[in-house]
Amino acid sequence: MKSIKKLEMAPVISEHEHVRVEKSFFGLVTKYVYTPTGSPIHGESYDLSNETGHFLLDVLELPAGERATRLRPVGKIEQATLGNMRLEYCESADGHFLALQLFHFSNFFYQPLMEAQVFEGEEAKELAAIL
Repeated sequence: MKSIKKLEMAPVISEHEHVRVEKSFFGLVTKYVYTPTGSPIHGESYDLSNETGHFLLDVLELPAGERATRLRPVGKIEQATLGNMRLEYCESADGHFLALQLFHFSNFFYQPLMEAQVFEGEEAKELAAIL
């Protein structure tokens, strides 16, 4: 699990209308909560191969109805030990909230391939099933 504060998409999560940011222990500990369900949100980041990253990018560009049918046969996406794409995502413990963003490694930096996208409800659960 990665600290959400260290993710590139942290501002999107912090500013989302259904996310509450709680600070404790003199501001040293930050907790993110999905307010409709009261579920804590955790962040994660891992590398993907070029093929897997572009597949995920193509799936995210599909309309919601088509996305589910394209994801069913996939199962879990494979992490790469050393890939040139990175996926950052934040997911609530109950699966009702998911935010993700893809990056491509170029010129010694990770460049965003897309804006951070936020999914809620059943759509979030469908996408979280492959992560």
